[in-house]
Amino acid sequence: MGFYGILINIYISTASSQKRQAGFANTNIQMMQNCTTGDVAFASPWPTYFVFKLAPLVRPDLGKMLSAKSALFATDDIYKRPLTPVIAKYMIEGTLDIIRVKELILNNWIKAKYENGSPRFGELTHHVSHWMGFAFWTPEKKFNIGEHVKIKGSESGFTTETQLTVYMNELSTKPYEKYKSPWELIIVPNIVRERFADRTPRSAVIINFHHCLTDGFGLLTLMSKISSSVVGSGAESKSPEKKVLARQQKISLGGICKGVYFLLRAPYDFISYIFVKVDPTKSNSWHLPEAELEKEWTISPATEHISSDLVKEIKNCYGVSFNAVILAAFTGSIRNVMLCHPTKKVPDFIRVGHPFPVSPHPGKLRNVWTSTVMKLPVGEECPRKRLMYVEERLGKMKKSPLHSAIFAIMAVVGGLFPFLIRPLLKTKNCGAIVSNLPGPKNSEYLLEKKLVYMEFFLGLGPGNI
Repeated sequence: MGFYGILINIYISTASSQKRQAGFANTNIQMMQNCTTGDVAFASPWPTYFVFKLAPLVRPDLGKMLSAKSALFATDDIYKRPLTPVIAKYMIEGTLDIIRVKELILNNWIKAKYENGSPRFGELTHHVSHWMGFAFWTPEKKFNIGEHVKIKGSESGFTTETQLTVYMNELSTKPYEKYKSPWELIIVPNIVRERFADRTPRSAVIINFHHCLTDGFGLLTLMSKISSSVVGSGAESKSPEKKVLARQQKISLGGICKGVYFLLRAPYDFISYIFVKVDPTKSNSWHLPEAELEKEWTISPATEHISSDLVKEIKNCYGVSFNAVILAAFTGSIRNVMLCHPTKKVPDFIRVGHPFPVSPHPGKLRNVWTSTVMKLPVGEECPRKRLMYVEERLGKMKKSPLHSAIFAIMAVVGGLFPFLIRPLLKTKNCGAIVSNLPGPKNSEYLLEKKLVYMEFFLGLGPGNI
């Protein structure tokens, strides 16, 4: 079944010149209304709650505060040296008309509204500003769609997929334009995949946005609005408050039992997570301390793409989850790379950061996520055993209350001052980050053109990834 042959892009920065920054928060939880989209955010009553109440009186021009998890990413230096960009590339057939693309973005993103008339994706016309150390969504003085939706013509030299990757590498380290919302959609026509048999010219649609704007599911909501079918990740006719109330009303015996289990199990799992750690720089010679990193950040071209049908075939054959197949394939590919360098020992495990959704996404431009550190058995020779180990670990993760606890803590953590947040978000105990970005469901067309495939690149933030 050769599932170990599936390759997944891994982006490991070894740049000592790119010193990382990022964020966290604490204290008691206070419910706070984020009026930008009516979403509910969490913040600490002091000092966040004080600033939240004071800002409209002293600085009404600031706009609304970022939600807690988005505020974590806003501690990044967005307009000078961003470390957490997200860049998605969609390859489509044919050539796009830039005027038509701007029209579609204006109608489906910028002018999209809720039933009450408030903007659905208001953050797209707001830039990130700071006051007293806290991040706010401040309206652009004069929003111009042409500053966010652009075209890179073939005269610039981006005619092969390799050249396109070089361009995307430049985008991944380029600061966002000051006083502008941190996103852009770039059209690159006439791309030829020179490394593969299929050399049919295509166009690339590149979405470049900072992670403080939204997460992968928020991007999925945006892309569904310009796709042939709409993903129901965020129903327009229902407000988040109503959905929260509906969930609160569904109290069952099973729910009570789960709550008791959570209370009993959470302290043990949390203490184990905090205190029972292995220093990866000692157990894994491939993971260097930050002080020893020297090379610049680079993005590598992807391998030939693997059909999801093959992943499903392996999944059904072995009775495991789709995600387990992907992670096992990633484990096998990393092992193969390590085996090509016999001077270094292949460790038994590597520790990777992995996003772990624990809450339904509201279908808005929000970061609603948590993450965990997972061990992958790169030292295991048998592909089947690697797959079964990963499946077992995923099963235990799903049953553990730890990630729900971390999710709740992170909602509070976003309320600290940035200088307190940055050291807490610095990645030290894992050697790679593995992330999945969903694509529009059952959508064959994007911007009225045939969608061929998509890829994405993610900034690794601060630390020694």
